[in-house]
Formats: sequence, C-alpha cells, structure tokens
Amino acid sequence: MKILHIGKYYPPFSGGIENFMANLLPKLASEKTQIHALVHNHQWHLTAEEQLYHQVRVIRIPSYGRILFAPVSPLFGFYLYREIKTFQPDIIHIHMPNTSAFWLLLLTAAKKIPWVIHWHSDVVSTHLSTAFALAYKLYQPFEQGLLRQAKKIIVTSPHYLQSSPALKKWQTKAEIIPLGIDPEPHKITPQAKQMAQQYWHHSPYKLLAIGRLSYYKGHQYLIRAMQHIKQAQLIIIGQGEEYDSLKQLIEQLKLQNKVQLAGKLDDQLLHALLHSCDVFCLSSIERTEAFGLVLLEAMSHGKPLMVSNLPGSGMTWVCQDQQTGIFTEPMDSDDISQKLQQLLANKEQLQHYGQQGFARLQQTFSLQTITDKTYALYQQILAQ
Repeated sequence: MKILHIGKYYPPFSGGIENFMANLLPKLASEKTQIHALVHNHQWHLTAEEQLYHQVRVIRIPSYGRILFAPVSPLFGFYLYREIKTFQPDIIHIHMPNTSAFWLLLLTAAKKIPWVIHWHSDVVSTHLSTAFALAYKLYQPFEQGLLRQAKKIIVTSPHYLQSSPALKKWQTKAEIIPLGIDPEPHKITPQAKQMAQQYWHHSPYKLLAIGRLSYYKGHQYLIRAMQHIKQAQLIIIGQGEEYDSLKQLIEQLKLQNKVQLAGKLDDQLLHALLHSCDVFCLSSIERTEAFGLVLLEAMSHGKPLMVSNLPGSGMTWVCQDQQTGIFTEPMDSDDISQKLQQLLANKEQLQHYGQQGFARLQQTFSLQTITDKTYALYQQILAQ
C-alpha cells in the first residue's frame, strides 16, 4: 500500500499538525505501507529537498514566505503532479488547512486516486483582519471542492465535527480518529531535572503553558489571572508574534517574578518542566484550537489540566471536567484565578486528576490505537 501525505510543513518545523505527522507517519510506514510526505520547506531553498526520516520519504517544496498564514509555493502543483506519476500512490491523505492542497482539484491524475482529508481545524477568522475574512470567501469554494471529492474525512473529536460549519454537509463521510501520542514515560536526564528546578525558583505552585504565542491561545488572560494566585509561578513555553505584547503586559502588571516567557526549549527541558509542574494550562479563546495535542503530552506525565470551556473545541473532549482537570470560562481571568486556586489547594485532587488523565491517554489517545484506526480506514477505502 502506497500513501502520499500532503501537509503544510514537517519537523524540524514545530507545530501541532507537524508533530503529529512526524509521530503517525513512521508508525504507518511500519505497517507494510510506503509513506511519502509532500510538504513546504520552512527554510529558503530554490529546489525541492528529499530526505528519509524513519522510513518516511519527505519531499520539501520551495516556498517563498507566507501570506495570511499560507505558504507561497507556486511550484507545489508541479511537484505534486510529478510525485503522483512517479510514486503512484493508492491513497492521497491531505492534512487541512493547506491552500497548496487545492492543486489536487486541477490534476486529473489526482482525481483518479481516493482522497482522505484529515481535518485538523476550520479556518477561523473571528479575531483576524478584514483581509483574512475576505480571503476565506475565496478559499471556501476550493475547500468545499476538496471535501466533496474526498472518500473519507478524519475529524479529531466529535465536538469539532458537530460544530464545524465547513463540515456540515459532509457528516456521512466523517470518521472520528483523535490525535495521539506514545504514552510511554519520557526519560528525563538528571541535568534537565536540575535545570527545570532552577526555572521554577522553588515556587510552591507551578503552572505551565506550552504553545505558539498567538492571539487565539489566550495567554493574556492566564497572565492576568496570575495577579490573584498566591505563591504560584507560571512558565509559558513558545515563540510567536504576541511575544512583545505579552512581555509588556507582564511588566505592566509587575509580574516579572511570577510569569516567565521561556521561548523555545529543547525537548528534554520541556518534558522536565512538564514532569515537575502542578497543573498544565491551555487558555485558548477560539476554535482554531481544535484539539490541543499538547494536552496529551501533559497527560503522559500524569498532570491535571486546565482548559477553556470553549464550545465546539476538542479541548473539552480531551479533558473531562472534574475528572482529568477543570474547565474555565474563556477570556475570564477572574474565573481562571478562582478555579486554579481551588485546585492547587487540594493535593489529593491534583493527583487524582493526573492519574485519571494518564489512564484516559492510554485508553483513548495511544498512538498505536490511532495508527490502527487510520490503517483500517485505508483498507476500507481500497476494498470499496
């Protein structure tokens, strides 16, 4: 079986979709399938680059910057056509959103092959510019064209399927297959553990957030909540366009001793901080946060979760309120601070939620389970 995956980027570019692809694709390749991935190069190169990563052949197509979050890659269609002709895939697996996938609608050779669309997120324009909203009106017909042509649509949670306007017409094609990770404990070096303790400054209560510093992550509300959470420290790991405004907010509220923007960290230190925190926080304010893969990483360390009670987001399916963590009202710093204080004051509850989360990870979000379901879906499509 030959499967061609089409994605936006691939590691070492860091992002939720990219990290998931890097975990899933090698697992699929071990199931007697050949896996190729056609993605954009996140670095400046004039020609395509091909590399073999853990049995997955990754072809990186030149791109020249981004417009409204979309890679500018005028040669993507040419390389896509060439890959279809040379690789001759049995199935094309498309990770959306991705404007370059629209080239498939113009290629007769592509239309002869069954498509699976992996719906990671709607294109949500609520808090973005007018230009973005207008651009989506042009994007939408092509998006619907892909959905119309697809044999199956993988959606990562029932909550997101039910709330997605884009998927409203295509419910009968949808299959719920969540994101997943390997639930095995991470081996953390003593050096990483020691460095993590230095980051925490011996704070009694340790709160951690990981994610791109982007508007929809709602970091500003989490930072404001820290004004009222006594003896607590918050570390935010990640980079992004909101760094300057968040740093300014921290200084304005005089929270330099309680809130740290740690930037990008290596995996060892990141997992050492996850392992040593008391609560993992995801305060996103928009359905662009479709699932929250990083929640699974926190669950793998047995950590209780705090997530925004955001209608239609998969966050509130991954985390179960009062079982594996707590829900807080989106964009409500007072609610965040009140509920976190209550949770931090109850050590038994912290431990119980963390244990429940790890059990749920093993039962529902194991990477092997997700791989098996994806492989079974491929077989079902080819048997039709």
